[in-house]
Amino acid sequence: MMDLHWLPVMLLSGAVGAWWLAGWAKGWIAEGKMPEHEPGELIVKFQEGLTAAAKYRIHSECACLVSEEQSGTGLHIIRAKRGGASSLKLRDRYHEYPEVEYAEPNYRYRSCLMQDDSYYGLQYGAKLIKAEQAWDVTVGKEDVIIAVLDTGIDFTHPDLAGKVLAGKDYINPAGSANDPNGHGTHVAGIAAARANDATGITGIAPGVSLLPVRVLDAEGNGTLLNIAAGIRYAADRGAHVINLSLGGPARSWALRSAIRYAVSKGAVVVAAAGNTGSSAPVYPGAYDEVIAVGSVGPKDSPSTFSSYGMWVDLAAPGERIVSTYSDSRYTYFSGTSMAAPHVSGVAALLASVGLSESEIRSRLFETADPSGDAGTHWRHGRVDAGKAVSGSDL
Repeated sequence: MMDLHWLPVMLLSGAVGAWWLAGWAKGWIAEGKMPEHEPGELIVKFQEGLTAAAKYRIHSECACLVSEEQSGTGLHIIRAKRGGASSLKLRDRYHEYPEVEYAEPNYRYRSCLMQDDSYYGLQYGAKLIKAEQAWDVTVGKEDVIIAVLDTGIDFTHPDLAGKVLAGKDYINPAGSANDPNGHGTHVAGIAAARANDATGITGIAPGVSLLPVRVLDAEGNGTLLNIAAGIRYAADRGAHVINLSLGGPARSWALRSAIRYAVSKGAVVVAAAGNTGSSAPVYPGAYDEVIAVGSVGPKDSPSTFSSYGMWVDLAAPGERIVSTYSDSRYTYFSGTSMAAPHVSGVAALLASVGLSESEIRSRLFETADPSGDAGTHWRHGRVDAGKAVSGSDL
């Protein structure tokens, strides 16, 4: 096994708790309390059937210019003509028009990582969720795809090389979705690092393929617009599972629409629950269409940093998780970012034995182990790969 290295990475996943807003006004965040977003930028979606002329008349009356118009989604990305107007003011202008389905800022989301500078042990997570029992049935099929929407993936890492498909880079469109941070590579290794190669670690679904979709920058930050586009891209590429180890406090119509599109295409969408240490919902995990994953430690008890509540569907190991890292290295990280790919791996194993998106969701929930606090911190319990994959009815 290669040497383990610890490198501190400045990712602010725990900050989402500080951003949480207590109240919503008519489904929208109150003036002056907007979560972090791209300044002066707005995403506008018009009602179906509205002519192009009518859309641009509204833009003109709102004193805004279209900087981008997305084909397929109908989204217009706009800015004020003369600059200086806040996203809140621009939003309020557009909400005066009934022809506008929604208008919202381009919110920013962050990777759900907790820094951890001490080693605890090697891969207790796979043992805790009984992955060995699942591997007696399948280690995953190569044609099953887990899309990792993150900071990218290190294609050359010896535990990942040869199993990473050509993906897409939304941060640098000319790039290759390689990982300048390490977070995405760590997540990918947990889900699907190679097995039985005398190198490094074993992923939960070591036989499946990985699709890198880079939607977070080198600091672990990303925008609503890129994340939503990445979800649609992954769904169109045939991803069976989409892993989102990221989150923020902002609800978004555009983001939820992309998630619903992915589910309609047969993808299981899994997201980190966040590291707020509270019951405040974190998105996209809190959407019903998403499997939100909280964190437990090696003793199967809830992690103090993990978000919790009945909007969190499952838990998985997320404390001091060893996995692949940049430049062919390995390291330990903690956070619900690490818990989510455990569940994504199990979902990919279930896809490998032929289960559909709805069947995978039901299977994961029905076989979850409730002993680790189901009903208080999470709705169903801690994921159990052994029961989920080795069930007698498969």
